[in-house]
Amino acid sequence: MPMVVRVWDVLRFYAYALIQILIEPSLFFNRLSEQHTLSRALVFLGICAVFNAAACMLTGEVRAGGIVFANALAMVVLSALLGYGSMVVLSGKKYEPGFVFSLYAFALGIPLLVSWLPLFFWFAESWKWWLVYKGLRQACLLSGKHTAIVLVFSLFIQLWVNLVVIKTVVR
Repeated sequence: MPMVVRVWDVLRFYAYALIQILIEPSLFFNRLSEQHTLSRALVFLGICAVFNAAACMLTGEVRAGGIVFANALAMVVLSALLGYGSMVVLSGKKYEPGFVFSLYAFALGIPLLVSWLPLFFWFAESWKWWLVYKGLRQACLLSGKHTAIVLVFSLFIQLWVNLVVIKTVVR
């Protein structure tokens, strides 16, 4: 019975977080420090990444499911590391790395639910970075200027990493 209760609690929190981020992201990120745990963030991201990989597999590329899943997780880790590093350098404050990862996991997990649709790429990407912006402003209390610098730095590094990977794979 306790296992069933735990699974129910996980699914209930997933539904709660999903609805809150969709309806009122500012409120969700304001309360993130009260309700965040690394395990909740990992489970939330895992469910979103599994859904994204399964949806991509349904579009015809069955073999790409594992790659899509790994890419979703790796991009969140890379984004969180870049964001954390630039936040510490810019603001001089120490942030809990698990908290910053949780913020990125929630913000980047939601767009995974629609990013598998071919024409939703631009929408999902801009939505993802808007959610990160809201999270950094609300949960980490960064100024608008610092938040913009963190996002620009993260975007350029990620674009560069993606280009290097694409060039390596295409050869």
